[in-house]
Amino acid sequence: MIHSSISLALVAAVGYTLAALFLKSSLQRGANAAQVNFASNLAMGLVVQPLWFFQGPEAGPPLWQPVVCAIAFFLGQVFTFAALSRGDVSVATPMMGTKIILVTAMNALVFGQAVSQRWWWAAIIGSVSIWLLAGVAPRGKHHDVFLTAVLALASAFFFSLTDVLVQHWAAAADELEFLPTMFLATAVLSSLFYLAMDRSALSPPRAVMPSLATGVTLLGLQAGVMFLALAWSHDATGANVLYSSRSIWSVVIAWTAGHLFGLRDVEAGVPVMLSRLAGALLLFGAIILILL
Repeated sequence: MIHSSISLALVAAVGYTLAALFLKSSLQRGANAAQVNFASNLAMGLVVQPLWFFQGPEAGPPLWQPVVCAIAFFLGQVFTFAALSRGDVSVATPMMGTKIILVTAMNALVFGQAVSQRWWWAAIIGSVSIWLLAGVAPRGKHHDVFLTAVLALASAFFFSLTDVLVQHWAAAADELEFLPTMFLATAVLSSLFYLAMDRSALSPPRAVMPSLATGVTLLGLQAGVMFLALAWSHDATGANVLYSSRSIWSVVIAWTAGHLFGLRDVEAGVPVMLSRLAGALLLFGAIILILL
């Protein structure tokens, strides 16, 4: 039961990669980052609401805590889709894998948790992987690749902040109440923000609806599957290792099958794609060093 539960994290990793490919396809077909972000937040908010039916007798969290987490998560989503709209999936998605390194750093700096020597090696390996992912770019594309990397790292920072806060706040409450409250707050925040700032987010072009609907559905489902992997396996380390393989899947699938989604990653050329794959593999190794 445990092994099959952990394997759900691998399903979630592939699901996230496919979701990113469909959402990037939506962006290339005419959707904007606001439309993709709004639809994704609504989908993820809806998927986790059934968790209310499984909540335990523990006291619910103070409302401000999941709201703060929702704000951090919303900002992470904003930078995620800004990165995807600007550059290739094979750069943006692996870069977001740095989240594990950032979570470790935040726990050490903010909550005083001890950091082993392996973390420093992981940080060095992670730095090399970032250079391989972003430092090697097709001719004339260095600025776009660099900006994509910066946006993806900003996304990883806010998602790391979300994870750290959830880790410390949800532990004192009922997780099955904390998470749906947080994602509901994210959906409400997205609605209010885009109603006030950019109403185009509420009306994506009809031509992008198939890829957009598929992408946000997969994004919501993989979030639910990953939560089940964590809840059923009781092995957060093993689940996160498998989930972090999305950095590799994103390069492999974008390279070999990206044309099916209308993506242009393969146009970067074989040397650049090999560099991205090497960077993704190194980053995955750094993540294993930290988690194991």
